[in-house]
Amino acid sequence: MQLPRPSPRRQGDDLLPLINIIFLLLVFFMVAGTMTPPETFPVRPPDTEAGASADSETDLLVGPAGELAWRGERVSLDGLDERLGAEPPVRVVIRADAAVASRELMPVLARLRAAGVKRVTLITLRST
Repeated sequence: MQLPRPSPRRQGDDLLPLINIIFLLLVFFMVAGTMTPPETFPVRPPDTEAGASADSETDLLVGPAGELAWRGERVSLDGLDERLGAEPPVRVVIRADAAVASRELMPVLARLRAAGVKRVTLITLRST
């Protein structure tokens, strides 16, 4: 007597809803998350009454002790001159810590101007 063989059960149909949910979560986190480059050291911008901030490809970080970071690398004031001499940008965004006095930024601004930087933006937080 010959018995009919049972048809093989399809594998994978049970995993399809799980795969769909995983991809939906992936898309959600890609859309909802922010993608910013990590800072070299933490910087807390000072408060301001009014002003606008802008995104730029060329950021200059100034830490609370006056340390500088240019494009993600710690540099000295003389090292900044070398980096600016290689390819001076048209626009620089300075993100300075609130603990940095404005007089400490003057040598940095002078070197940026001497290198040929046309626009400098200082990022601040609007006070509420």
